[in-house]
Amino acid sequence: MKDKQIFDALTSHALSFGATKAAVIAASEIPLDRQFREMCAVNACGVYGKCWMCPPDVGEIDKLMAEVRGYDHALVYQTVTSLEDSFDYEGMIEARRGMSALSQRMRKAFDLPEIARVLHLSVGGCGVCEECTKKTGEPCRHPELAMPSLEAYGVNVSGLASVAGMKYINGQDTVTYFGAVLFDLKDLVTVTVDGKAVSARSGELLSEIIAGEKPCGGHGRCGKCRVIATGELSEISDAERRLLSDGELARGIRLACMTRALGDCRVEREERLAGAQILSSSAEKREANAPAFSQYGAAIDVGTTTLAATLLDRDGKRLAEAACMNPQSRWGADVVSRIEASLAGALGELSEAIREALNGLLSELCLRGGVSTEQLDGLVITGNTVMLALLCGDDTDPFSHAPFAVSELYGKKILAKELGLTALSRDALVYLPPCIAAFVGADTTCAILAVELCGGDTAMLADIGTNGELALYHGGRLTVCSTAAGPAFEGVGISSGMRGEKGAVDRVTLVNGNLHCHVIGDGEPKGICGSGLIDAVACLLRAELVDESGYMEDESVPLAGEISLTDRDIRAVQLAKSAISAGLMTLAEEAGLSLDTVSELRIAGGFGNYLNKESAVAIGLIPKALGGHIRVCGNAALSGAERLLLDVGLRERADALARSASVCNLASNPIFSARFIENMSFEL
Repeated sequence: MKDKQIFDALTSHALSFGATKAAVIAASEIPLDRQFREMCAVNACGVYGKCWMCPPDVGEIDKLMAEVRGYDHALVYQTVTSLEDSFDYEGMIEARRGMSALSQRMRKAFDLPEIARVLHLSVGGCGVCEECTKKTGEPCRHPELAMPSLEAYGVNVSGLASVAGMKYINGQDTVTYFGAVLFDLKDLVTVTVDGKAVSARSGELLSEIIAGEKPCGGHGRCGKCRVIATGELSEISDAERRLLSDGELARGIRLACMTRALGDCRVEREERLAGAQILSSSAEKREANAPAFSQYGAAIDVGTTTLAATLLDRDGKRLAEAACMNPQSRWGADVVSRIEASLAGALGELSEAIREALNGLLSELCLRGGVSTEQLDGLVITGNTVMLALLCGDDTDPFSHAPFAVSELYGKKILAKELGLTALSRDALVYLPPCIAAFVGADTTCAILAVELCGGDTAMLADIGTNGELALYHGGRLTVCSTAAGPAFEGVGISSGMRGEKGAVDRVTLVNGNLHCHVIGDGEPKGICGSGLIDAVACLLRAELVDESGYMEDESVPLAGEISLTDRDIRAVQLAKSAISAGLMTLAEEAGLSLDTVSELRIAGGFGNYLNKESAVAIGLIPKALGGHIRVCGNAALSGAERLLLDVGLRERADALARSASVCNLASNPIFSARFIENMSFEL
């Protein structure tokens, strides 16, 4: 974390613990005067010489004042408590106890790797014990909790209040108490990242220094943040020993989210974004009945993993396409990790990251399309409900617990300047399509609209990803659900997994009993992406190297080069494919349907576009009854956003669609539970 982030976090902790106000100041600004220490000798409080934390036993005043001056920063906090009247001594005592409790809670706030050392000072005497052992000549019982007073260190508290921007006296019938925590941040070190030297805090994680992605949220579970690191680094963690081979560790490979820079060091990383295969919308020209812009408009799909955008003119002609990775990946690969990060205080950073990425994407679009950003005056942004909440900076707490009662489901217009989107006309209107529920977002609404799911024969839609979103249209009724498939199909949590980019195995075939792998870019294989993973498992089943239960005799099976699949990888695929297939079955059974009566299964999204249909059916990702009715639709969410951009009349239809949809809650559905267990086995 940077200094300001640390200061903001400490201030927030103080306020959450019960402080009325809190602020960080330079320790050099603390006003010191020995007369405040000398006033203690008057013994107005009656504890002079009777407490280890009080004068004279706390230490000589000159040394203590020098100690204060030896710190760099100070967090000053106060409590202001209302009293019944100026004679409310019980209220004063209770307020004093509250301040003491707050001061002790502040210790937890400073338990950060960026903090080098601290000195806690509070109001009056120590107060930890009812009677200090000083009176009996015994050592202090709780030296880890004992806390001296500000006055014992010669601090002018009224002057301190002024420096911190606080009032020393806060009105009639109130009592105000102050506390301060003096602290230093750890020393800076030089970290050379890909040949460029940057300054970092000693003890800071490499993932924070390089602003790298943390697919598992930085918990050391996925092993995808590998870097080559040398120099003064933290000891190899248990997580690294579990996820990295002895050979990799010997070559200096470390996990960025588990490794700290303790001194000068070097870090090298692979730049993967340039080769990523990011699917934008299908290429047909759109009808432009009533465009929501005067000159040029753009449609954007804010995916959990990728951002895709198109630039259109008023005739519906697509002038340019652009895509990039979602920078929020550094907080985790899935929405749950980002919700956790948001609730931990990173909401502002998450919002800023996506807004900056969108500004860059829009600028690139205009450059490619040969238009100026000032001419871009209309925008539609779709995405799942969590992505839109993070974009808007809205509260994510409702997403963190049942019943997931999200009050903001969008379907509204907002000025670009209110979203911090400066790469288009500031007064341009941005339309956020309606979401259906907390975990069935506007991307599903747009996809349903794009593939025209409603209005014809019985049909289903599946957007297969970390959060699989499924829909069924039957008899004039639309039913939707979301199922947590997990990130296996994105390559996360798979031992050799990666995204669909250069170096990824994307297709696997079985010829004469031998596995053959196709690598994107035709170079050396670096890992395996989702489509290759499905193919590989299907081939292993046909070769009888994996049985129906998922059992594999060997711990791993080699695929190409150093790429292999482990028994844990097979288990991850089982869980992911079972969630999708069980979800499809549940939607049908809840509607009283047999899957044989479904005329078409429309698969949306980038993963689906590269999916081998036969392999998907072979492992049971897609039920056999639907295997002959699959139609791949590309990025249907982006296509739907384009339609809403080019025809404002469709927005009422989108609203009606979102309002009318019935949500099937799989978490509490007994049919889903049963089908999920049944589908854990592989279909041959």
